[in-house]
Amino acid sequence: MKRKMSSAILIVLLILCAGCGTSDAGHGEEISEVPTMQIVYENGYSLPQLPLGQEIITYTGESIDYFQWIEPAEQFLKLEDLIDSYEEENYVEKRFQDEKMLSVANDQFFFYTLDYVNSADFLQLASSEFYTGDLFSTSREFKGFSREEAFEKIQAFGAAVGYTFPEKYVAYAMDTEAMEKANQRFMEAGDESAKGATIAQGEFYRFFLQPTKDDLDIFRKEDTYMGAETYVGALVSKEGLEMISAAYVCQYTPDEIVKLVDPSKAQDVIERKYTDIISEEKIYISSCDLCYYQKENHRNQKEVRLSPIYAFSIKTAKKNPEMKIFVDACTGEEIIVE
Repeated sequence: MKRKMSSAILIVLLILCAGCGTSDAGHGEEISEVPTMQIVYENGYSLPQLPLGQEIITYTGESIDYFQWIEPAEQFLKLEDLIDSYEEENYVEKRFQDEKMLSVANDQFFFYTLDYVNSADFLQLASSEFYTGDLFSTSREFKGFSREEAFEKIQAFGAAVGYTFPEKYVAYAMDTEAMEKANQRFMEAGDESAKGATIAQGEFYRFFLQPTKDDLDIFRKEDTYMGAETYVGALVSKEGLEMISAAYVCQYTPDEIVKLVDPSKAQDVIERKYTDIISEEKIYISSCDLCYYQKENHRNQKEVRLSPIYAFSIKTAKKNPEMKIFVDACTGEEIIVE
């Protein structure tokens, strides 16, 4: 299978730096001009406004207990006809009638209806021959079933389990006709598994929800990859929720107040990063935002830290999806994601 719905897609940029010739003063040869990558700031680009005093608070966080969601989720989703279940330490999996599944671990809650979660795979946002983002609209409203109504179903689920879902989101309208076109594209690209694909009959919205804190977006290292998916998502049909996925969601506690470096210094870091590259290509930068970076504590996987960053949205080509480059907003140094 060449496509995956929920895993982040890592695109590694290989830049081949060719050796450049230097002048030979004894022979009077001229120095050749070496092309360097050109940075293009797209329309609307600006540096962010900083809070008063250029100070901001950091947070420590602890993973929420997804296992406490199980009982209220089953009641809200009316999951009553259990077929089988599996349980071990820190993991529960249940299968219900109508191909509904529920799996819960320390770091993730995942409910889905099988046909719908498979059909969500027809939306591919990574830059490749399987890209289908152009087939599904982020503005189309289904007749008698708006995005707002769909999001209300997500909020109602959150109220049932005791979690407030992020209000910032992008939602793609997915219907049978567009999914059939996407599947045809997969077959033309050589995906053998597309020949027997199951396509949901009907309409639904695919939500990508953006977690925030103090009105600032929260990013993790996975968000730096081109075509990466947010770690809170949902599928909603007229009948109700068909998928809810939440991972690495935390409860945050204020930690300390820190001083921010001017965003222009972060921009200088980005400019040096790309103008040092020998290339005739262009790099497109659409935005620079003050955000939070959620870093895991490798000694305690339940703990995280939120620290301020400048997040630059960058494309290596106009047709490519955006990737994020992070600069530490306290030190002015690039955050190298491994």
